[in-house]
Amino acid sequence: MLEHVGWERAMWGSESPVLFWRDETLASALAWVDRLGPSAQQRRAFFSGTAQRVFFAREPHVAALAPALDPWRTAPVQPAVLWAKGLPVRQEIAGRLVQAWNASADRAETLGAHLERLLDDVLPPLGERVAAPVDTP
Repeated sequence: MLEHVGWERAMWGSESPVLFWRDETLASALAWVDRLGPSAQQRRAFFSGTAQRVFFAREPHVAALAPALDPWRTAPVQPAVLWAKGLPVRQEIAGRLVQAWNASADRAETLGAHLERLLDDVLPPLGERVAAPVDTP
């Protein structure tokens, strides 16, 4: 593909959440392109320069949305399976999770429901910006 379009027209993108299903890190997902031997300029274009030029070089026209319906009211309630191969964590964390579950007041709650409640209690609402460091190549 790069022979046909060149580094200045190709863009890297992640397969989120597939990246996490494969138990890869962002760094390992970014590193594969180094096997092709890009120069520093080609690497910069592939990972950010092309996207910057195509999507962010000019100010976008932003208008208020007026949806015909609220998708959150009609969205089916079903679990989002984030880790198809399970959630690999250190034994000590798994032990602490089970210990907290056993000590919880809601005895009818499953371990999965307990973990969901714990995460819901500590994570910010969806859509709320969270300042976090981002690794960039």
